[in-house]
Amino acid sequence: MPFLLYSVVYVLIAFGQFRYPVLLLRVLPLLLIATPFAAHREFPLWLDIYHALLGFGITAGILVLTVAILVAAGKHLGVPSVELVVTQLLLVALPEEAFFRGYLQQSFGRGSRSVVLGSVLFWGAHLPAYFVTGDAAVLLVFFPSLVMGWLYDRTGNILPGIIFHGCANTLWLSIR
Repeated sequence: MPFLLYSVVYVLIAFGQFRYPVLLLRVLPLLLIATPFAAHREFPLWLDIYHALLGFGITAGILVLTVAILVAAGKHLGVPSVELVVTQLLLVALPEEAFFRGYLQQSFGRGSRSVVLGSVLFWGAHLPAYFVTGDAAVLLVFFPSLVMGWLYDRTGNILPGIIFHGCANTLWLSIR
């Protein structure tokens, strides 16, 4: 049910059907974070150096390669604002990882099957944006989702995925 709500709300915001989308965009993250709690599950986030370093290490490895490819393709990277970084980490990455990894993927168990199923649902929730905006990059969301799912499957902690997710979003939004 929360997955369907997430997708419907995302489409309605994109089509401008909410009078106060900023308010909704602040409520939706809380709903996504609340879902694991409502399902009486342990919230799979704890802060520790090992998982933070793992998240930053995977992020650096993948995103440095991504930046090199983008620069070679003639793209320019802007310097993201602190507000953009904080928004992507706290209002996008944290809630989406809590819901898609900490709730949905956790529901499927462990292993590659759960990573793929969680990533398909993550991709499906973002797919309506393609039809609204026409941005073909949305179709590629599945691939970083596999990385975030793998990180959760390996660690049982959403922290490394939050770091990767927030940094990937910030990078993508900084491309000019």
